[in-house]
Amino acid sequence: MIILKHQLLATGLLEGENGMLIMGIDPGTRNTGLCLINHDGDRSTIIKTQTVTTLKGLDLIKQICKIYDAVFYAVMEGSPELIGIEEFSYQGRTITDDAQNVNRVIGVLYLLSNFAPIMMLQAADWKLALSRGVPASSLGGSRSLDFAIRRGAELRTGYSFGNAKQHEIDAAGVALVAGDRAATLKRIVARVTSGR
Repeated sequence: MIILKHQLLATGLLEGENGMLIMGIDPGTRNTGLCLINHDGDRSTIIKTQTVTTLKGLDLIKQICKIYDAVFYAVMEGSPELIGIEEFSYQGRTITDDAQNVNRVIGVLYLLSNFAPIMMLQAADWKLALSRGVPASSLGGSRSLDFAIRRGAELRTGYSFGNAKQHEIDAAGVALVAGDRAATLKRIVARVTSGR
């Protein structure tokens, strides 16, 4: 996890009451998932989900511009206090042109740090963190990680994803785990500053 702690302190995110607006982003060149949540632990609420889709065969620069414009608009509209972005990892994968292009999208999304602190989350880490708390009885016998992520996000927010695209569900998971980690940092800072 990469987090710009000085940004968190400067924005006051580590101070104040519970509940913070967080934008989760699951980046991709064809589909980028977005989710804005009001994070308040297990009482978090989903405000908006969306998938930004680009046309197959569209020039990479045009894809990135379309994605950035849509994400920028969503950030301006939602005014999140923190932006969580799934970090793409090559762990055990072949480095393809598409994988490199996803990292180019992520690089452009770093420009959003002018508007809110950014927390990068490894896919394996946030998926494990979100699915770990899902009771086996709520999985209906499914062993699918995607289904466990969906159930974890639904149980934590009371939101039903219905026919939502996986990118939107993943973006919700990124936002929830980014919020959990920011809340943990908040508690640590409170302890350190109070001398306990």
